[in-house]
Amino acid sequence: YPHPNWIPPSQSPPVFLSHGTQDDVVPIQASRKLAASFQRIDVVIETFFFKGGHEIPEEIMPTIKERLSKWFI
Repeated sequence: YPHPNWIPPSQSPPVFLSHGTQDDVVPIQASRKLAASFQRIDVVIETFFFKGGHEIPEEIMPTIKERLSKWFI
């Protein structure tokens, strides 16, 4: 969860944020709030919402690898 008054640093690297729409540990609204915080300061952010819970599903691994290669290598 983002802290109530947290502001992301303006010199932030790109952000890839994934979240399960059925997460019963961390509400999806927390990710939406984080994404909005980064968008407000024009940080590159990509969100990936998937049908699932509190997990990182295998099928999004190619997307994560591609973003890491694109942004950092």
